[in-house]
Amino acid sequence: MKAIISTIMTVKADRMWKELQKTSSLVYVASPVLIFKSQDGAPLPSTWQIGKEYRFKLYAFHLLPLGRHRIVLKRIDAKKMEIFSNESGSLLKIWNHLLRVEPLDAGRVRYTDAIEIDAGMLTGVIWLFAHFFYRHRQLRWKRLLAK
Repeated sequence: MKAIISTIMTVKADRMWKELQKTSSLVYVASPVLIFKSQDGAPLPSTWQIGKEYRFKLYAFHLLPLGRHRIVLKRIDAKKMEIFSNESGSLLKIWNHLLRVEPLDAGRVRYTDAIEIDAGMLTGVIWLFAHFFYRHRQLRWKRLLAK
């Protein structure tokens, strides 16, 4: 199944693009719904790197362990302003994520999260969760970018 969630943000495209590339942005925008903790306890690099495998312990609301989650960045395309990752985890066979920034004018962008989901029999439930979670993330993006 595929989930596509978009929003308009009041931010310059280059600022949004820079923030998307920071690992700290994922930690901020996912919180408190999902908490990503490095599986080996090592600090994350400041920016995502293509081809590197990131392994996390995943928690819901700091309390409920959701198992492990793996992220591999496959593409970071500055010209198209897109980041594509292959992800999977304890509950997910496939969680392929495309993040896209589309400049609308000098001070606004359309930001889109497009996710391909395969979680076996849980796919429908996870798809519903994805809609909730990415709306939450997009609100958190707006807060982060307003700082």
